[in-house]
Amino acid sequence: MSGTDRPHLIEADDGHLYVVKPASSSRARRTLVNEVLASAFFSALEILSPEISYVSVDSDFASTIEPDCSAGGRLVAGLHFGSRYPAPLRDPPVLDHPPKGRLSKIWNRDHFLGTLVLDRWTAHADVRQAIFFQAEVRLNSISQGVQWVAAMVDNGEILQGSDWTFTDSEVQGIYPWKEVYGADLRRSDFGPWLGRLESLQPSMIEELIAIMPRDWIAGQESQLSDLLKRLFARRDRTPQLVTQSVRVIQAAFRTHVSKAVGLCGVARIPLRPRLSVFQPAAPCTPLGRYNSLDTRPKNHLALPRGAFSPD
Repeated sequence: MSGTDRPHLIEADDGHLYVVKPASSSRARRTLVNEVLASAFFSALEILSPEISYVSVDSDFASTIEPDCSAGGRLVAGLHFGSRYPAPLRDPPVLDHPPKGRLSKIWNRDHFLGTLVLDRWTAHADVRQAIFFQAEVRLNSISQGVQWVAAMVDNGEILQGSDWTFTDSEVQGIYPWKEVYGADLRRSDFGPWLGRLESLQPSMIEELIAIMPRDWIAGQESQLSDLLKRLFARRDRTPQLVTQSVRVIQAAFRTHVSKAVGLCGVARIPLRPRLSVFQPAAPCTPLGRYNSLDTRPKNHLALPRGAFSPD
C-alpha cells in the first residue's frame, strides 16, 4: 500500500483486515502513539474513525514479507499499529475521496466540523484524510438505511508528527474538498464540537498513557505526559484557531464559487446523534498479507462494531 509510513494490509486472526503501520523506528513509534491518541480523541468527541488494534507480528511472519516491501516501513517482529479496514475488499468500495455527486448525502458530514476542531487543537501537520464507504446506519437499534459515511484516517501527524510540539497554521486540518463544510459555514456551527472538547477530563491523560505499548514510549513517559498536559491547556485557544480556519474556508467559497459545481445543494449541516464509539481492541495476530486491494480475503469480514454493518 502507498504512504510514507509504508502500511501493510494484513488479515489478522480475528477475521478482519487491518492497515498496519510498522513500529520500525523511534520516530515511527511516536507517530503511532499519535494514531492511538487521535483514535481516543475521536471516540471522546463522537467522530467516526476506524477501530484500531495492536497487531502482534512474530519473526516467522515478518520473514515472509517481500524484500521490496521492507524498506522504510519494515514489518519486524513486535507490536504494530492496526487500523481496521472497514469493509470486505472490492464490495462495497472504500474511497479515499468523496463519492462523485454524493457529497451532500454523506450521512455524517458534520463530523468534518468536529474533526477540524480536533485537528486545530492537536496541531495536525498533515492534510486531513478521510475514507468513504456505504454501510447500514443504526440509531438506537433502528435502521436508517444504507448510507454513505465518512471515517477519519491517517492521524500520525497530529502534535506535529514525531516532533511532539505545537505549530499553528490557519490552514491546518482543512479538508481539501471544502464543500464538505457547506457553503454557509459559520463559527457558531462548531459550538457543539467545542463543547465536547471542553468536556474532556484531564484525568484522561493517565488513561491514554496506560493504553500505550510500553515499547513505543519507553523512556518517554514523562515527555508524553507533559505534552498531553500542554495539549489540554490549549483547549482555551481552540475557538480562536477554529475561527481562523472558518475565515479561510469562507474565503475559498467566495473565490471559487463560480467554479464549484453543486454547492447550492450542500446545505447547512445538522449535528448528527452519536454514531459509535471505538476503543482499542485486544492484540491480534496476522494470518496473511495482501499486496493490493484487488485480492479478496479468505474469511468473511464485517464492519467495525457499533452503528454500521455491511449493506
